[in-house]
This record gives sequence, structure tokens and C-alpha cells, in this order.
Amino acid sequence: MGWEKEVTNTLEESRKTGEPAWFMKQENWDEFNKQSIEFYKDYSPTELLDEWEMWQKKLEAKIKEQGEKELRDDKDMEYLFDEGEDNHYEHHWKQIREAVEK
Repeated sequence: MGWEKEVTNTLEESRKTGEPAWFMKQENWDEFNKQSIEFYKDYSPTELLDEWEMWQKKLEAKIKEQGEKELRDDKDMEYLFDEGEDNHYEHHWKQIREAVEK
């Protein structure tokens, strides 16, 4: 959720300034991940899924608002569209599925 929320909240400003979002300028995201884990630590699995769905919908709305074609054509925005063989979301979906099946 932390990333969906952050991507949604930084998209518009990044487009206005033409500057990549802060997380695109670095490779170590451990501190942000720790903060997100701490923030969501008391959420139930259902609450986490609801929160994730909410931020996914908000991100989809932002993408439509900003223009999906324009965003897809902008190399600095390719992180918005996690597609292809090494799909980041697919990776995390597998992790979630394995945890739920235990």
C-alpha cells in the first residue's frame, strides 16, 4: 500500500515539474518500506486489501486524469505500468498467495 499511496500522491507533482519522483532517483527504498510497514502494522488482512484496492483505484483515476497515452510515452513514467515478464505486481501477488495458503 505504501507504494501505491506514494506513487498516487507524487504523480501529479512529478508531471508538473518534469522531475522524476523521489523514489526514481535512488535505489534503496528500505527506509520507506519500514515506515510503511510500521504505518500499516495494525491493519487486518481485510483492511489491508481494502486499503490497497482504494489506492489502486485512486492511481487508476490519476492515470486517466493525466492521460494514459501521454504517461506511457513518457520514459520517466514507465514505472506506472508494471508490465511484461518481470512484472513487479505478479511477484508480490505470488508472495501474498503463498502467505495466505500457509
